[in-house]
Amino acid sequence: MALATLRSPASDFETHLRRCLPGSNDLGLIILTGHLLLEEEIDGLIFENLANPAALQQAGLSFPQRLCLARALAIPDDLDLLLDIAQRLTDLRDHVASPAEHPQLERHLEEFLCLVEDPEASLDDHERGTMSARLQRAIVFLCAELSGWRDVYAARNSLIPTQSRAAG
Repeated sequence: MALATLRSPASDFETHLRRCLPGSNDLGLIILTGHLLLEEEIDGLIFENLANPAALQQAGLSFPQRLCLARALAIPDDLDLLLDIAQRLTDLRDHVASPAEHPQLERHLEEFLCLVEDPEASLDDHERGTMSARLQRAIVFLCAELSGWRDVYAARNSLIPTQSRAAG
């Protein structure tokens, strides 16, 4: 787990995400790449909330454990929905990794997209774009929202002396 993720300036954030996401319509590749980007944001969120994040690097926490840690470190209700959506992207990644799940992938994708897309939007299927375009937009949205919260927590924690954060 590389908690000390390098951050690009906010103006370059979407460019960074779009550059990392594949240019193909391969849903599996988009999900796997998107999940790696999600992991960067969750690791950064954890990093911003710990007084001594280097102490965790040797723990080798799995992503589900890191997701639980991010939830535990967040102010209640701040990140609940975003972390639920992050869990659903993790579920999608697991479905892609399991050949038995491929026939149900489109159903799982639609369930994931329903969490992110505005149900009130008056877009027909053509205007929404391809499934791959919708998925990439959802991943960019999720990572950008988490990045924003990461910045909020970093700003908040910069006001709290490190010794106070370590004491609890």
